[in-house]
Amino acid sequence: FTIVGTTNDNSVASCFIAAIVGSKAGGSITGCTVSNSSISGYIDIGGICGGQSSVFGYISNCTVTDCVITAENTCAGGITGEHSYPISDCVVTGTTITTNGNYAGGIAGISSNSVTNCRVADCTIENTCAELFYGVITGKRSNGSISNCVYQSRNPTIKGVGTYSDSSTHYVGSDEGCTRVYAVECMNNATATLQSGTTETIGSGTYYHDGATFELSYSVIPDSYVTPLIGYSVKNGSNNDVNVTEDNGVYSFTMPASNVTVSAKFTPDIATHWQASDS
Repeated sequence: FTIVGTTNDNSVASCFIAAIVGSKAGGSITGCTVSNSSISGYIDIGGICGGQSSVFGYISNCTVTDCVITAENTCAGGITGEHSYPISDCVVTGTTITTNGNYAGGIAGISSNSVTNCRVADCTIENTCAELFYGVITGKRSNGSISNCVYQSRNPTIKGVGTYSDSSTHYVGSDEGCTRVYAVECMNNATATLQSGTTETIGSGTYYHDGATFELSYSVIPDSYVTPLIGYSVKNGSNNDVNVTEDNGVYSFTMPASNVTVSAKFTPDIATHWQASDS
């Protein structure tokens, strides 16, 4: 079952808003997909299910991609705002999840049962409230367990499971039951080819564990540049340099615990640059 569209109701009374099921009192939800949708409301807002009032049933094998999910008050999740039933084998990618109160998570705002084998990548998870719980898998683990979940995050400080901030400015999270993986973005005609290490496929993206090694190359020399190749630049998520080694003309790097951006550096074509500056 697939939904592409918009569900919006930001009134104070708008609780349990989702694209598939608003409130689940029993039964199970499996095999559903929601994409390119904007879903918003006041409390308990999710991509698949807003929330629940029963421990019976489960949510499994559901996918949310390229959505905007907003709780004007509290509890927003890529799959569900909150849950007391098991969630397994769900994937959330390319989605922005926001609360203006507490509890925002890539899978669930609040988890009170198990979350297993779930994947989250390329999402923005945020809160406008200073005191909050937010995490890439779940904003708060109230009960149950988190196991065998994998995530990639655009934010270098956020972790898989959110915990309460110990001051208005300090966020504390944990990666219990979670494995973090990282993205490689290639620019300026650079190519990074995996030499060792394992990959994780989340949605349509491929992600890597820290410690993976890559060999660098380039495809086409950009206009107004000539050979020889000067080298490669690899930057981590904080825009700091990652060490690149060269051995007999072969360039390589080791994946840090961070997303990286890779670009090739060429010698400028002096004649072309001179003509451009002279004009």
